Amino acid sequence: MEIVLIRHGKSEIDPSRNVGASDFGKWVEKYDQAGIDTNHRPTIEAFERAERCSFIVCSSIESAKALNIETLDMVSHLYRECEMPYANWNYPKLSIKSWSVLFRILQLVGYSSNAESYKAIKERIVKCTNQLTELSKEHESVLFIGHGT
Repeated sequence: MEIVLIRHGKSEIDPSRNVGASDFGKWVEKYDQAGIDTNHRPTIEAFERAERCSFIVCSSIESAKALNIETLDMVSHLYRECEMPYANWNYPKLSIKSWSVLFRILQLVGYSSNAESYKAIKERIVKCTNQLTELSKEHESVLFIGHGT
């Protein structure tokens, strides 16, 4: 039994600006809706690996299309990325990367404003893991392709 995980390439949204915490929340929403940058194609190895899997699970049809996969066996919102918390203040202005690290650390210690809690994330991860394990027992090789919400 085998589970292969492939995550999408670079997002179309620009992460290079400094923003306040509330604008970071707006950026996260745009990131979740953004497509994959078509200038950053999956590697040949990713295409070849995907072809060898017998069952395909996906959180985003766009990611499957990037790998030239036309038929998906399962598309489920359960496999979405972990939601990113954010606050509703405007200062200080930090980089997107700084806010991402800060809010992810805060989420690990219980902060979940505007997002699912760390406890809920862990419960969802257990469900996903169990489901992928069962699917891999049934189908031998399962490919999970992840992107966005």
